[in-house]
Amino acid sequence: WTESKKKDADLKYLELLNHCGQLHPQVFFQSYKHELAFGGTHISSDGEQLNPENTSFKKGNRPLLKSIYLLKGIVDTAYVTHLCLRALKCVGPEYAFNVVDAVGQLWGRRLLQLSQGEFQLHGGEKLNGKRGRFLLIFNHKSSFDFILAFFALAQIRVNDRNVRPRFIVAKDHFKDNPIIYRLLGVGRLSEAVHMIFISRKNRAQSIQSLRQAAQTILEHEIDIAIYPQGTRSSGNLDRSGKRRDAGYYTTFTKKDVVSMQSHLKKGTPHLVWDILSEMHERKIQEQLHLVFIGINGAGITLPKGSIKVQTESEMSYTIGDVMSLGPEVITDIRESSKTEEDFEKHKKQFTQELLQIIDEKLIKILGINDVLKQRFLTELKGQFRFDEDKIAETGKQMDEAGNIIFVILDRIYCLPISSWNAYLSQLSQLLLERSSEERYKELLEEVSQHLLRKK
Repeated sequence: WTESKKKDADLKYLELLNHCGQLHPQVFFQSYKHELAFGGTHISSDGEQLNPENTSFKKGNRPLLKSIYLLKGIVDTAYVTHLCLRALKCVGPEYAFNVVDAVGQLWGRRLLQLSQGEFQLHGGEKLNGKRGRFLLIFNHKSSFDFILAFFALAQIRVNDRNVRPRFIVAKDHFKDNPIIYRLLGVGRLSEAVHMIFISRKNRAQSIQSLRQAAQTILEHEIDIAIYPQGTRSSGNLDRSGKRRDAGYYTTFTKKDVVSMQSHLKKGTPHLVWDILSEMHERKIQEQLHLVFIGINGAGITLPKGSIKVQTESEMSYTIGDVMSLGPEVITDIRESSKTEEDFEKHKKQFTQELLQIIDEKLIKILGINDVLKQRFLTELKGQFRFDEDKIAETGKQMDEAGNIIFVILDRIYCLPISSWNAYLSQLSQLLLERSSEERYKELLEEVSQHLLRKK
């Protein structure tokens, strides 16, 4: 009898979410748990509705760091996952596929409410009304990035439907981990609604997963979402020990520490190639839209390696430029290639150039270089007592030296605070001496090796 009543309550509240997508999470969870316990609560669909473009659960208190909010979030994650698995079992995969977005939106709102945070979306109008296939390309700072995506994009309309993000997720986290896959059920649900598991340790399996993702985006009404960094960037602090937002250039591996794209995996441009190739083979005359989305603030709320959530934080998603490509890219490359070897050469050039474009677009949206420059120059004035002329000259040389300066700075600020002064002093000296690129690379390697030891 209890199981029967629980089933009825689950299906009832799933339907409520389908028809009342932006319901306040506190109202939903209180009513749902009351329903399970006592069997009778009515929620009006005319209740308070939340706007994904600007939502705040701030209380105006001093920010706190508490692990209890993460624990509560894990419990409620199990609740919402259970609802979707119930839909899968009792109604079927098609219903589960459709309802998971409404439940995902609730999940994002709930975690935002528990963390007493504020959220803003910028640039949603750049997608509204567009038609075609969509690849959503995010930077990655926190576990919140994945959770908030459904809520953030909830009201954007493409192809006469709402955006449906389906992530390419790490197989070792979501499928191989029995707690996440089976106990919480997040992995099982991800598998059921066409998310793609990718192996970060097996290259052959990764290539196959990308091809599967290319087929999935053409066979289902979904939008593939991906993090080119492959993992969360490291969090950092200010000199007083307070959290600052996570960086961008810190997701490199020990195999490649000095390349200017070492913080990005090569999978995203290869996925774009695979999608365009599938469109070319199937003669699908549509555009593939690459949507670049910058996430800010999540690295303060819950940085990598922490179990403590910081309250009263501000998070935002910013939709930047949209880059559109069609299957004619493949046609043009084939026609200009005289041999198969020539074709592979052009393919490699295409993916390399696209990786550079992805990097540039994300840097622009995040404004990360401007943030790092301002932080460094402020350090030189406050910690090193540089006069205005030296600061101006340093800033000028930063602009002329190129992106390597910002990669070095980002990695320095992820090191222990006690290490900063020595490295910042070296960097400022190199800038004032107008050093060669080789000298900057030597410092970059030294800082990167230090950061790898810390990890």
